[in-house]
Amino acid sequence: TPTPTAAAPTPTPAPAAGWRADLPVGSRSGDRAPDAALTLADGSSATIEETAAGKSVLLYFFATW
Repeated sequence: TPTPTAAAPTPTPAPAAGWRADLPVGSRSGDRAPDAALTLADGSSATIEETAAGKSVLLYFFATW
């Protein structure tokens, strides 16, 4: 019979407030964006945190003026 070598590591639970809840909210590069409200294509609203569902999000701003 095989001999166990080590116990499996205990998984670390995901932060309750999102993907990188340990980062500060702010306006500097690398900071988390404030949790802003969004209007979705169907007219409903959601926050960035709800829409991201724990995944990282890239906010891309574009203007043509």
